[in-house]
Amino acid sequence: MARCSVSRVVLLLLCCMHLSAAAAGAAVYNVESYDARPDGRTDASRALASAWSAACRSPEPATVYVPDGEFFVSHSAFAGPCSGGRMTVQIDGTLVAPSGYTGSASSGGEWIVFDHVDGLTVSGGTLDGRGESLWACKAAGHGGCPDGATVRTYYSAQCTDELNCRET
Repeated sequence: MARCSVSRVVLLLLCCMHLSAAAAGAAVYNVESYDARPDGRTDASRALASAWSAACRSPEPATVYVPDGEFFVSHSAFAGPCSGGRMTVQIDGTLVAPSGYTGSASSGGEWIVFDHVDGLTVSGGTLDGRGESLWACKAAGHGGCPDGATVRTYYSAQCTDELNCRET
């Protein structure tokens, strides 16, 4: 009986040590701490940029965290290189593009851009590009359809892409 109790205590201690090490290994920057609102209407682009900037300056691996909810994003560019090496964008909610997105000259037409970011992981969540009008135009065979919202990585971005995208 005592042996079983000792084993459980050792297992519990090992679990606690693992969780402590994992928590200490990465800084987390929640976009809501930078005034992003999960209402699907208020532009969260500046909050994302601020969270990314802080995370990118971190001397340790860092995570930009998007919690549950709908976050409207007009355009976001995430640039590196970053100080701490590995960067993670953990999305538990949904990033929503503007309706009828056609891009802009300043964004190169892209909705979300990752540039010069080595060791990037993007995981979870949904990127809602609001592609209804784009797909309807293409299905009808019309020319001059809008470009739609795109997500791109450029230059030396080496991505581990664990992104669950659904075209909507």
